[in-house]
Amino acid sequence: MILLCGATGDLGGRIAAQFASHHEPFRVLVRPRTDADRLVALGAEVVRGDLTDPSSLPAALAGVDVVITTANAIGRLLAGAHDVSIDTVDGRGNQNLIDAADAAGVRRFVLVSMAGLDDELARLAPLGAAKRAAELHLLA
Repeated sequence: MILLCGATGDLGGRIAAQFASHHEPFRVLVRPRTDADRLVALGAEVVRGDLTDPSSLPAALAGVDVVITTANAIGRLLAGAHDVSIDTVDGRGNQNLIDAADAAGVRRFVLVSMAGLDDELARLAPLGAAKRAAELHLLA
């Protein structure tokens, strides 16, 4: 089973559509109040949870072999949300997912980050710092 996080966003939505077009069974982690009708129509198994709530992650990871995460806070921030930050979602949230996946015995973890990101670039912007922190956590 594949768990896709970030499926309500642009890139994650494209990945979900590809899974559906290839009849690949997949599960998505969707925040509790987010509309998941499009994902249900694609055939996704929807599990409600949030990267910022570690206790919600084990249910999403039960029986999962592969995790793909494109989850990020940018879309919500640009839409005016005040209840999220780059650090809590892109950084700590993805680290929560990494820890939960490790505890669940997930074989493969795909973290969509930023091309060419290194420690020097990570110091230039909060998004880079959060993504780099998640990358380093995954490597550890």
